[in-house]
Amino acid sequence: MRLNKYLADCGVASRRGCDAIIAQGRIKINGKTVTQLGIDVNPDNDTVSLDGKRLKPKRRDVYVMLHKPKGVVCTAKDDKGRKTVLDLLDVKARLFPVGRLDKDSEGMLLLTNDGELANRLTHPKKEVDKVYLVWLSRYIPGCEASIASPIEIDGRTTRPAKVETLRAEDETALL
Repeated sequence: MRLNKYLADCGVASRRGCDAIIAQGRIKINGKTVTQLGIDVNPDNDTVSLDGKRLKPKRRDVYVMLHKPKGVVCTAKDDKGRKTVLDLLDVKARLFPVGRLDKDSEGMLLLTNDGELANRLTHPKKEVDKVYLVWLSRYIPGCEASIASPIEIDGRTTRPAKVETLRAEDETALL
């Protein structure tokens, strides 16, 4: 296991924060100071300490399903001082949102400390479908084709979407 992941599992900091702590020379593995990033540690055989204090992983996987209301951002920290999804929770575990809903959207969101699950659900190569329900104030004929078309985001092209129109007498929703 990578040392920064081990340290994060011990509750020291985020993986990036742990990289900084390693570079500062505050970590010892089996009594030897380590400053090189990317080192592996064996949790069963190695002794890891921070500033002379022995560390042991204390992480339990935590999974929270949250209905994100409008006006809340999907991030662990916000430098603009906006309310985040973590502000809505009273959980001691260091959680992060899996995926994103924009500030003006509402819906179910998964938060966890399980990085492997988050990767399996969000990495494009895993091709896990996401489902969005969009309510329209009025139906726009032919909008399904436009919504289904792939778009480019940050230099990457999305897969085509599957769009299903759900109609009530006075409302239209796209799924």
